[in-house]
Amino acid sequence: MLDSESEANMNVPQLLSASPLRVFEWATGKTDAEVVRIVLNASLFIHPSLVRRTPIMLPDCVRESNAHHPGKEKGDMSVWKGRQVKVCDNTTARVAFGRYIGRSMNGKNREVAVGWEVAHIWASVHDPQYFTAGWNMYLIPGFLRVLTEEQAQIPLFAKCLQFVAWNLFFKNPVAVPATQPPQPSSDVPEWLITFEPRFASAT
Repeated sequence: MLDSESEANMNVPQLLSASPLRVFEWATGKTDAEVVRIVLNASLFIHPSLVRRTPIMLPDCVRESNAHHPGKEKGDMSVWKGRQVKVCDNTTARVAFGRYIGRSMNGKNREVAVGWEVAHIWASVHDPQYFTAGWNMYLIPGFLRVLTEEQAQIPLFAKCLQFVAWNLFFKNPVAVPATQPPQPSSDVPEWLITFEPRFASAT
């Protein structure tokens, strides 16, 4: 948290060199742990019962990746572990999320307001096991998403998010991917132990 008087009165050069997290802390007077709680409270997960039924919504799709699918653009075919996969952008993850919750998330008949964005809990979206897996996606208001990005320098959020998701989907497994995400650290804020995530639903 920005606790000194000089930080509390940040000037423009200081603001421009600060991470989005630091600016949010400065503007709201919140600590990084409080920011994490705000973001998690505003996030919506897919219910484990839906993930158990369909662990991966679109198992032949991957997101663009120069490292893992070099030279491939949206719509191209690539090869992942000996099989063909379609290279997509995050619109495909949004479509998959919508199918999980029974709501259209695209087009003029969309049933989820503009401004909600699908984000991923673990990276590896170049892998078709991870890209549209119900256990690896959550919905977040776009204005908060920047605080979840690596550039925002808030590793505590990734740790807490993965802790919540692991307990939802892998503590009592609802899915068994060939490459399971690593078990997260248990070194998390005490309030997270009893945190109750919210679920996106069709009603």
